[in-house]
Amino acid sequence: MSGLDASASAASLGSVQGPATTNVLVTPIAGFHTERERLLSVNLGGKTLDSIKTKTYTIEHTRERWYERFFWDKEHQNFVGKHDVLGPIALSLLKEKVVSSADEKKYQYRAILWTKKGMLRCYFPKKSNKTADVFASIADACELQRSSLNNLMLVQKEQQQKLSTDLLKIESMETSSRLIFGVVFGRNNQTSLEDMLLNEHGSETFTQLLDVIATKVDVNTFQNKDLMKFAGLSAKSETTSDGVESAYYTEFDGFEIMFHVSTLLPYVASDMQQVARKRKIGNDIGVLVVHEGTGGFSPSMTSSKVNHVFGMLQVDKRQNTHVQFRFVTAAKDEVPAFGPVLQEELTVFDDPAVFRSFILTKMINGVHAAYHHAPGFRRETTQEKLLDDLLNRYSSRNRWVSWSSKHARRRSVLISPAELHAGLCASCLKPITISETGVSALGKSWHVNHFVCAHCDVAFGTSPFIVNPQDNKPYCEKDYEDLFCPRCQACEKPISDYVLQAMGKTWHMLHFVCDECQEPIGERLFVEKDGKAYCLDDFYKKFGFACAKCSELITGEYIEALGRRWHTQCYTCFSCNKSINGPNVNAMGFPWHPDCFCCQVCRKTFDDGCFFEHENRPYCELHFYDITGSLCAKCQEPILDDQIVRALDKSYHADHFCCMKCNKVIGDNEHFIEHEAMPYCQGCAVEFESST
Repeated sequence: MSGLDASASAASLGSVQGPATTNVLVTPIAGFHTERERLLSVNLGGKTLDSIKTKTYTIEHTRERWYERFFWDKEHQNFVGKHDVLGPIALSLLKEKVVSSADEKKYQYRAILWTKKGMLRCYFPKKSNKTADVFASIADACELQRSSLNNLMLVQKEQQQKLSTDLLKIESMETSSRLIFGVVFGRNNQTSLEDMLLNEHGSETFTQLLDVIATKVDVNTFQNKDLMKFAGLSAKSETTSDGVESAYYTEFDGFEIMFHVSTLLPYVASDMQQVARKRKIGNDIGVLVVHEGTGGFSPSMTSSKVNHVFGMLQVDKRQNTHVQFRFVTAAKDEVPAFGPVLQEELTVFDDPAVFRSFILTKMINGVHAAYHHAPGFRRETTQEKLLDDLLNRYSSRNRWVSWSSKHARRRSVLISPAELHAGLCASCLKPITISETGVSALGKSWHVNHFVCAHCDVAFGTSPFIVNPQDNKPYCEKDYEDLFCPRCQACEKPISDYVLQAMGKTWHMLHFVCDECQEPIGERLFVEKDGKAYCLDDFYKKFGFACAKCSELITGEYIEALGRRWHTQCYTCFSCNKSINGPNVNAMGFPWHPDCFCCQVCRKTFDDGCFFEHENRPYCELHFYDITGSLCAKCQEPILDDQIVRALDKSYHADHFCCMKCNKVIGDNEHFIEHEAMPYCQGCAVEFESST
């Protein structure tokens, strides 16, 4: 952040369209788009949360659990195959009766096409029983070539239930009913999240707003421990330094929502970065900023790569139980527009239930829009591997492809009577007579009962078998998997399809999961600690070294200075943000260029090494006392003791608050008269008024 104060920066940008205002609520910057600012008048003294049931806005960008809702407990068909463009895919197809129709024979199809880009859903009237026609209708609905699904293969009936379980797990990875929002409290002229996280406590309005949106819960007695773990929150104790005593939680429209409230997260007075708070809120996609005072919010000063959507509520004025907020949202450019959008310049929420519905819906839609469209959250590689895993395991054509292409399944072939003279049985070396059944396999002929598994001696008949390249002998599938296939470290069962190798062990694709969030890691980056695997997000939350500036996980080279670690590119001057290649000043926990470490008002450097700190910025003595309201208005000297008089929006030494005419000190219990912003004792005021 530069040395200019927030008000100067905002003034240089001019005004924006919207409610009449002289300062910009969210600073326009490249990489972010903002909505038109609106005014919200909210009744914060209305109904309690227990009575709030209202839902008046629409959830957008959602990924409804179609498979769980419509397919899971109903008879349907699953197909697998490979698409020329999308790669491995799966198709779930359900024929259902049209509920609104009285015609018992009227049906429709409902379908889910599972692709690396996500789940494509559609439904359409049943017009034909031909598979090719049904597939063509699905292709049309998904905007694919009509013939591109013709190579899909129906999964065998005995495998359908197992595949359904796998599809349900994949759907649960894409559609979560659990959400985490960050909520940050800001004070006057605080323009970045980093500044706002330094606030140890909130305000009465901040608490009232939270109480309307959600319910404050005691972490020690809160029953939903899984959600607490999902939010990375734990109870405060003597053995944990990052525990919390309470948190805010609510249920809304089928979602379980936990809030990372900045003022409820651990506060360390000596930590100017508040790393414990940044670890939580820096990993929230959506953050609601509640600001009391002047100065706009600048997303450019937020270093987290995860934060994509910001909702800004700034207190504008108060009237009885209503508080009027200025409201605007800012989102990264890759996040598409999201509602609800308010058409009026001023919206009055007399019922706090309606405001709650609006603000929660807005934040949910913003998070959904970011998660499903922003590049940083796409999981195409993992999704493609999961679908490839399904294709290998459930394809009727390719189901005999093992974990290595060298171990392909084969089938023996019955020998026709005309071929019986071809040779002797390769096992007993006796002729295969006209009355006996023979099979052809591995380039030889066999009595049907003599072509057996090399391990269990059970005859194959025409069932599949696998030849082990090490001994060139045939084995039944079960014995081959038990004897030669690698085993999954998690379930200890043989892996006959795609093998994921990690941590010196082998795993089924769906079984190599993060120890914290239990989601499949796939081919994403992970960190191993104490024999356990963690996705980067959870490792960062639980163990990782956070860069002192950006709070992101440090995985490569770093600079260790001031008792903390920094990315090499993040070790920059705290004022101008440019790299430090020469002499520097270490102060207030950050490095500075010598010329940049100066009073934030007069720009004078501290040649004597003495400076005063206020809200994480350095000042000379004069301007420190000036901005903190401790500079005497009469003598312009600092007020160093507790004998301070505050009157007429100014501060005075106790013996300098004097009548402007007779210079008599006006004591604590004495009345005075104000004239042109100056104090007069009562005696002089009478004389002054009589003379005029």
